[in-house]
Amino acid sequence: MKMDASVRSTVGRGTTWLAGTTLVMKGLSFLSVLLVLNRLTLHEYGSAELVLTAIPLLSLFLLPGLSTTVIADMGRQRGVGDLPRMKGLFFSFLRLQAYFAILLWAAVFFGAHFLAVEYGKEEASTLFKIISFAFLLSPVRICMQALQSVYFEFKQQSLYSIAEELFKLLLLALFFFMFDMRTEGLVLAIVLSQAVGLLAFSLPFVRIDSSFWSTKQTRYPTFHFLFHHGKWGVFSSYLGVFGRNIRPWIIKFFLGTEAVGIYAVAQGLIGHTMSLVPLDRVIIPMLPQYVHLKERFHHIVAKAIKYELAGYALVSIAAAVFSPFFIGWFFPQYLSSVPLFQITLLMLISVAFDIIFGGVFYALQAQRNLFFASLYKLVLVIVLTPVMIHFFGLFGIAYANILSNSLYTWERYRSLKKLMPGFSLDWRDFFTVDADDIIILSELRALAVRYLRIFRIVKT
Repeated sequence: MKMDASVRSTVGRGTTWLAGTTLVMKGLSFLSVLLVLNRLTLHEYGSAELVLTAIPLLSLFLLPGLSTTVIADMGRQRGVGDLPRMKGLFFSFLRLQAYFAILLWAAVFFGAHFLAVEYGKEEASTLFKIISFAFLLSPVRICMQALQSVYFEFKQQSLYSIAEELFKLLLLALFFFMFDMRTEGLVLAIVLSQAVGLLAFSLPFVRIDSSFWSTKQTRYPTFHFLFHHGKWGVFSSYLGVFGRNIRPWIIKFFLGTEAVGIYAVAQGLIGHTMSLVPLDRVIIPMLPQYVHLKERFHHIVAKAIKYELAGYALVSIAAAVFSPFFIGWFFPQYLSSVPLFQITLLMLISVAFDIIFGGVFYALQAQRNLFFASLYKLVLVIVLTPVMIHFFGLFGIAYANILSNSLYTWERYRSLKKLMPGFSLDWRDFFTVDADDIIILSELRALAVRYLRIFRIVKT
């Protein structure tokens, strides 16, 4: 069975746009970091960073993991042409996010003085009040990104992300050099860049689909997603956060604080490597819209894993070869993290399967199954990490990650075969090139050449 032309086109365009955006974002982010580090003292930057940690920490109350469920459920309705239900789900999610966001804003804004007590300075109270407005913007940003994903508006997503990062860079320069602001300028730039980005893209956003906005919605309760399968996605997200944060403490207990730093650098490099292959961000929103077409759905899943695996293989080889030179040149004090990073790259083999499998479970509305699988993975991490560290020292961290993720992925595959009768992966398909592969590769190459030409024109 072959992919239809629309799927191939979406995969090609989406992957090219998101990959290009990743590179541009890293460049803009690097310039912003240079501005901040040259303008603020180490103490000022550290104080600002501590306040900024309030965003991801308190954002746990904004139900992380739920947006994936919302995208999947809206995608299912779009796939069968039911816009009223799709619109109802969208506004149910928006109301839910808004309620929690307003509560968080009020708690941080009016409780800023109490939060600042730990910092010992009145200045921290001002920073907390400024950062509180990021929570009010959050529902609109999250829902905008959700609808863009459902409609495969990857170009709009990419331009929005670039614009927000560019606005942040410009605002940093404005506050630092024209208004002579320091930590307040950094926090203001982060919040205002989000607001300006939303305003700049509000018109393209509402033009995504006029029939979506004009149709009469099917009314859903505000807490619809929490009453049903959505809550399991939130619980899975919490388990993931707990798993990521418990690893450093296990490493500290057995190997010391220095080993935690080496591990953190290696994990950071893994994250940067994975970001160079954004295929999953294209495929996962697409899956729910084909779930009612069994054979086509199975075919897309198999192809997605194949391309994800190929992409990770290419970037892993490049990262393994060039990372010693990059780290040695820019961060020689962290050169000891390179071997750990190079070994951990092997984990991306199982991650290629795992990341697509996760999207399939959301598409099938099997979040409860995914929650218990996440619990199984957490147990593997807690059990295997100390054992591997005991036998292999620092490298045991990598071996534990590889083994736990491989066992988890195999269990996911077995579960999916039960949920999707007739689904299986043939290893021979991963080493053959068919008509779909040739067409997709040619489309990716054509798009890359086109965007390269645009870049050259802009540059000149």
